[in-house]
Amino acid sequence: MRRYELAANAIIHFPILLIFGIAIATAWPLNLWIVAFIYACGVIDLAYAKLPQIRQGILASFGPSLVPAERRSSYYRAYRRLGFAFGLHCLVLVHYFVVVTP
Repeated sequence: MRRYELAANAIIHFPILLIFGIAIATAWPLNLWIVAFIYACGVIDLAYAKLPQIRQGILASFGPSLVPAERRSSYYRAYRRLGFAFGLHCLVLVHYFVVVTP
């Protein structure tokens, strides 16, 4: 991806993602289910990526070095999903503490 394509994608996608995040944060019962679903998808991906380690009895490992090469994409995708869910969860909490609570 070239530099101008990256800038164009950032300009086009950032407002869309921001509006999407705010729309989810303000829809009360739906936002909790969406955040929980994204967290669950991340945990399932992480369990799938670490399944060979769990079968070998390695329960505590950090980093992708012990994850098999064919499952590393799932490992990285799991942490991206968990990070996205955490950010969305923080956005929901800020919305509740700033807008709803006072």
